[in-house]
Amino acid sequence: MNYFISYDISKDKLRLKVSKTLERFGCERVQYSVFFAPDFVPKEIERLKDALQKLLKDKADKTDSVMCMAVEQKYMKDLHWVGQNEGVKKSLDKPLNLLF
Repeated sequence: MNYFISYDISKDKLRLKVSKTLERFGCERVQYSVFFAPDFVPKEIERLKDALQKLLKDKADKTDSVMCMAVEQKYMKDLHWVGQNEGVKKSLDKPLNLLF
């Protein structure tokens, strides 16, 4: 399963730790606070979830959040983007529908 992971973290230091954790788990940055996790199996996404929960516990502000959205491969071709995004193109290895 593919996942898009988005976060809104107010503290710079904690936000950096979240992004480094996502990169360490093999996620690819596609926007400043959005990562793509291609072909993750349930065990991988659970390990990532546990790592993020441990990282954020007692450190995150009330308004901080991390959101993980599962997207089946068959729906990836239906995603639409505004502008160019080389990170997503590279991750998917196929052309995307781009809106200008």
